Amino acid sequence: MSDVSLREIVTRKRVALGVGICIAAAIFFFLAKLQRVSLALPKSILQLHLNEEIRGNEARGIVDKMHLKSVSPDENVIGMYRSSNGDAALYLSHYETSEAAVDQFEKMARLIRDEQGGVFTLVREMQTQGRKVYLCLGLGQAHYFFLTGKDLYWLVVDLPIAQASMQELVRLVTNTK
Repeated sequence: MSDVSLREIVTRKRVALGVGICIAAAIFFFLAKLQRVSLALPKSILQLHLNEEIRGNEARGIVDKMHLKSVSPDENVIGMYRSSNGDAALYLSHYETSEAAVDQFEKMARLIRDEQGGVFTLVREMQTQGRKVYLCLGLGQAHYFFLTGKDLYWLVVDLPIAQASMQELVRLVTNTK
């Protein structure tokens, strides 16, 4: 009889241990999901006001469709901005590591510079508030892209408000990091 009760005790302990491991794994995965980056866009960039935000798979799909292939990381957000002086779109992609962000940033700059007869008519590298920023002209707008840590920003903005908007965006995102 004591042998049976000892078996029952061991079995119960094994079951409890298994349940405990399952609960711990569930908590771990839940907490890991909570730690995903919540990408935040500025509510305004000078006179431009954020009036639409696209996130997640929809934003990733838009970025990939523009490039005709999969180029974006898992975390993306797109903001559409409007003002009486012009419009803008801000694309923000968050990479797993700063090295991956730098690699994508440099690859993008190289491909755009080397492109012949493509969308962009001018590509220029500049420094703004200590950041390397690329300017591209194309499709009737100015396109700026730059890095802040693991985040790659691409601003598409109407020409009359382009430079001031880019400078303000760099200031805003640099001061929040």
